[in-house]
Amino acid sequence: RRNKRIKMEVHAGALPDETINDREVYLFIRLGSDFEENYYEYELPLLISPENTGDPEEIWPELNRIDLEMKEFTDLKLKRNDAVNAGETSYTEEFETNLKGWNRGQNMLRIKGTPSLSDVKVMMIGIRNRVKGSSVSPKSVEVWVNELRLSDEVQEGGWGAVGRASMQLS
Repeated sequence: RRNKRIKMEVHAGALPDETINDREVYLFIRLGSDFEENYYEYELPLLISPENTGDPEEIWPELNRIDLEMKEFTDLKLKRNDAVNAGETSYTEEFETNLKGWNRGQNMLRIKGTPSLSDVKVMMIGIRNRVKGSSVSPKSVEVWVNELRLSDEVQEGGWGAVGRASMQLS
């Protein structure tokens, strides 16, 4: 059985005496057969929740939710393979594209090597400080991730075949 979507809720909050603006830190999920050479990666900028809020929509903002079609990874792999065939990149370089559509202008997809969704052995969830410019300073942030799940199970059956051939040579 396969699934169509990967979903997860994400919360980010500044630590006391720390000032962090929205989209200064990014969450990423890396899936693959290893962490270094063969992986898919999804990255999204985080909104920082206000201090002392009790509103669930501010604690778990919709823009921090991961709701990604698994097809996006296979489409990225096809796009990267076309770029490799055109001589624009290689399998050993990280290839990236940003997602278009609803709230996705800054969300990135990356691929390196030859990962396969049927051969995922490792998964990493991490945080990056992605502020552009020369004055990048360390950030302290509290991040919660909740309910990583696969959804929308594909219920389609497969197919099979049996073949036999007989041949005489003289």
